[in-house]
Amino acid sequence: MVEGGMNTDGTFTSSSIMLKFKDPTVIFKKKDLKQTYPLGGSFPAYSDMAMDDLMFGNESVVAVVGFEGDCKEVSYLADAYESMALMVQCTDGIGESKFPIANGVQMATTMGALYRGFAAMAKSIGWTNVAIINMHDDGRGDRSDHDQLLDALSKQGIDVDYTHKGKIPTYGAVYSGAESWMRIVKESYLKTRIYVMIIEDPLDITLFMDSLYNFGLLETGKYVVIGIEPVPKIDPIFETFLTSYSNNRDMTMKTCGNGGAVKVSNPMVRNYYRSLFMFTDIATVKPNFNNEWNALLKKIYNKDVNTSCPPLCDRKDKNIYGYNPFTSNDMEEYDYSASTAMGNAYDAGKLLATMINNGQTNPLNASQFSQLMKQQSYKSIFGYDSSFDSQGIAMREYMLWSPQKPAGGLGIYEWAKIAAKVLPNGMRAYTVEWNNLTQLGVLHGKLPESKPKCGFNMELCPRDYSQLSELEIVIIAATSVCTIALVVVLYFAIRRVSYERRLQTMYFLVNRSQVYLRDKTKWKSTFGSAFQTTAALQGLTYDPREKSDANKPKNLINFYQQNITKAIDTTKKKMKIKKKDTKKADRWTEIIDWELGEYKGKLVALRRIQKESLKLTRPMKEELDKLMKMNHDNLNPFYGIINEGNLIFTIHAFAVRDTLNDVLRNTDMRLDKFFKNSFIFDLIKGIGYLHDNSGIGYHGNLKSTNCLIDEYWRIRLSSFGMEQIRMDEPPPSSREMLWTAPEIVRRHNIKYDLDKNQLTKADIYSFGIIIYEIYGREGPFGDDDLLDTNEIIEQVKFPRGNDVTRPDLSLLKRDAPDQIIQSLPSIWHEDPKRRPAISWIRKSWKEAGISAKDNLADNIMALFDRYTNNLEGLVKEKTQELEEEKIRNENLLLQLLPRSVANCLKDGRPVEAEFYDSVTIYFSDVVGFTALSSKSTPMQIVNMLNSLYTQFDLLIDKFDCYKVETIGDAYMYVSGLPDTNDMLHAGEVAASALELLEIIKTYVVPHAEDEKLRLRIGLHTGCVVTGVVGVKMPRYCLFGANVHIASRMESSGEPMRVQISDTTYHILEDNGGYEMQLRTDPKKPPERRTYWLHAYNKQHRLDRLKKETERFPRLNAVINKSIKAWNLH
Repeated sequence: MVEGGMNTDGTFTSSSIMLKFKDPTVIFKKKDLKQTYPLGGSFPAYSDMAMDDLMFGNESVVAVVGFEGDCKEVSYLADAYESMALMVQCTDGIGESKFPIANGVQMATTMGALYRGFAAMAKSIGWTNVAIINMHDDGRGDRSDHDQLLDALSKQGIDVDYTHKGKIPTYGAVYSGAESWMRIVKESYLKTRIYVMIIEDPLDITLFMDSLYNFGLLETGKYVVIGIEPVPKIDPIFETFLTSYSNNRDMTMKTCGNGGAVKVSNPMVRNYYRSLFMFTDIATVKPNFNNEWNALLKKIYNKDVNTSCPPLCDRKDKNIYGYNPFTSNDMEEYDYSASTAMGNAYDAGKLLATMINNGQTNPLNASQFSQLMKQQSYKSIFGYDSSFDSQGIAMREYMLWSPQKPAGGLGIYEWAKIAAKVLPNGMRAYTVEWNNLTQLGVLHGKLPESKPKCGFNMELCPRDYSQLSELEIVIIAATSVCTIALVVVLYFAIRRVSYERRLQTMYFLVNRSQVYLRDKTKWKSTFGSAFQTTAALQGLTYDPREKSDANKPKNLINFYQQNITKAIDTTKKKMKIKKKDTKKADRWTEIIDWELGEYKGKLVALRRIQKESLKLTRPMKEELDKLMKMNHDNLNPFYGIINEGNLIFTIHAFAVRDTLNDVLRNTDMRLDKFFKNSFIFDLIKGIGYLHDNSGIGYHGNLKSTNCLIDEYWRIRLSSFGMEQIRMDEPPPSSREMLWTAPEIVRRHNIKYDLDKNQLTKADIYSFGIIIYEIYGREGPFGDDDLLDTNEIIEQVKFPRGNDVTRPDLSLLKRDAPDQIIQSLPSIWHEDPKRRPAISWIRKSWKEAGISAKDNLADNIMALFDRYTNNLEGLVKEKTQELEEEKIRNENLLLQLLPRSVANCLKDGRPVEAEFYDSVTIYFSDVVGFTALSSKSTPMQIVNMLNSLYTQFDLLIDKFDCYKVETIGDAYMYVSGLPDTNDMLHAGEVAASALELLEIIKTYVVPHAEDEKLRLRIGLHTGCVVTGVVGVKMPRYCLFGANVHIASRMESSGEPMRVQISDTTYHILEDNGGYEMQLRTDPKKPPERRTYWLHAYNKQHRLDRLKKETERFPRLNAVINKSIKAWNLH
């Protein structure tokens, strides 16, 4: 209930008020909630009033509850009381953007959230385009409703095709308003199908639907209107068609009261209803909605207690919302049951009371209490579950619903039917649930698409031209022809103008200062390099100029190594060129035929034209322009011309591998079928381009000396065309005319006045001579070194009857294909007209199986394929040899050093010294070695020791011993290192020492058979340290006093006897199987006692080793060798 007054415009008076909200279903366990002071004024005033209230003993304020209106005022007042704010329903967009809720919550949704829900619903149905009709007067809050709607649609990828913003008068000027609505429909119906209306007055929808109906747009079901009301209350929305509420504002309609006539027909109403939907946060509240709601309404409408609930229950003549809320006409009463604000206020009070009763936190701590409330979920009096987002705004379910007409015909609408529910599922995200639209009366059972399939202007669908009228076809055809003609005329006009400008600028002229002369002797490709390239493909990579057989290689393929490396070297040479100005007058004038130069960073060949001067005519300019534009793989690029007095040069790209004539005359160079076919078809392609596609139409000077070979072994034709420029040059020599057609020879090589067809036929003759030269490789007419070229030219010029002079075809029968031999007579036929075209030659030779790949590189790769398998086998063989050599090297290293030491040295790791606590060391010496050496040569001594110690090495290999070294006649080995064997080492050394005595007894000195060698052996057991000494030729050495003691055991012994130390004696005694005798006085201390070793039991030793094989698996190999040597078991 609300106690206090309220102005007629719906605002509070300046007098103090007190609101008490009581939940009929919750019994408060704590104090009532209170709100005091007016809802107007500035924040400092609120602060002063709150301070006065607290100082005069009023109770502490838990929360400030605000009704419909500007929630900033409520927030200021709550801050003044240092309490939380419960905002029932806000109209200022608080919490949405720049004005967040600090300590409080808002029980109603915001327009931004409502618009985001609508945009999610529109996207779910597939709408991509809408129109907005905004009848609301925006401006409150920091962002307008209109902007928020545009932002929500934009984030969902929905475009706005049409927008109207502003009110249209509907009171007192209905006719002008209707005309405005008709104008809006006329402007928009060809741009959109979906109208979104932000409603200020429900009559707006009525008038807009009238306009759509008058345009016939509601009968097809292709248009739909979605109404959204910006003010967060829903009571006016439901006063729609044919209600007295609307009729009072529409003077064109008559009241539908008692007996009143109605101008609206049933079909209109049906079309209205099925084309109109409303989008709100809750559809409506019916009477008797639920018991809780009914109890609240009963409390509000209770006339007997109206003093306890002002201003809602005030029956004085206060016009709320512009009309008297309580009159005799019930339909025009202010219906509190349609106000969501009342329900929101009830939900706020109930939620606040419930939290206070729960006592989870101190209600007077506004910050903690508001944060806890934001985490709560609650059941609204309207029947739905709700919670708060991070901004403290209640998250609502939104509904798309359709008002339904009554079953009895015209009259007030019945309860709305829900089309879709938009449910929040997180931070500003929504899930849409759709109902069956057929039950709502929607045409075709579905909402219309936002855009026609073909677009509003058929831009998405091609037009079916078969349906055009004859007049349309004629117009389109005439327009197309005129357009094409205009484009063609403009194209050729622009091309002509550009062409004339090029000729006027003479861009092909090059100044000598731009060209640097180079020494061609350093650059010109030699025959040797060319030969090496070809010979590499055939397995002959030696230089023929060097006759030594030692220069011949053994491997087959060196193509890349020789030729690509040469190309790299060539590039490096180019990079090292120093750009010096070498254009001295005497250097240029000394050039007779051609010279090497550099132009724009490229090597070029400068061909001199022997004339005193050259005046460029228009035909000459036109031909030079064509030469500059030519671009073909088999034509040498033309870079321009130098024309300075008598210094006239043409500039062409430089070919590093010289000319075809040079290659063919080098008889040491072998050319297989691949090369020949590649050369021939390079010629055919180059000539074909000149004849058919170049614009020049001929070569005019075709010969093997003008067929250049580039770095890729590709032929490039050069020195073609320019007959008028070469006019008046000195006549060529007879040798240079060996390739010239007879008709040209008879004209003394004058060709400038011949037409292109005549010159083309002359090229075919020259082509035939080059083909003969490729296969014969003895010049244009065979062995022309032995022939008189002047005589040949005379015979060609003046044949004797039908006996014409041509090259001898018999020289080609060995190498040339039959098809080529048969074609040559027609190619160099005396009658030019009977010579075939180059295209026919290419076709016929291809049909005969004479062809080449696209370039020589393909031929080279094909050749490489032949050797692939052989190379793979060779690689496997070499790999196997490498592995075997590696094993041999490792075995040799293991004979010099222990495996662990060898592995460290191989890996480059340092060898650390190691300590062994118990090993047995063997030392022996040949008695009388010095006397024997004096009677023998050094070679005899070396051979003897090698023979003797080889037997020693073989013997100790049958024992678990490691040989350390031999120094002269001294022999040293050890057991117990580098691989330990517990206490077996003494027995292994002792047994092997006795076996060595047996070997020496039967050993015969090779160079002195009468001499008998005797050994003196000493053994000792103790600890030692091992290490590798030196880096170069490293030695594995033993260090320690026990090494010296072992040496003393040998030196103090007797010939053919084994002396052992006391330490060794005790170990052998423990092992058993050995016969030993004390040598020294038993009264001596143990460390000074020595013993003689006489014999050992072989089987006992073997059994002892077998017991230790599990601990030391390597002993198995020792056991097997011992069994084989002495037939043990």
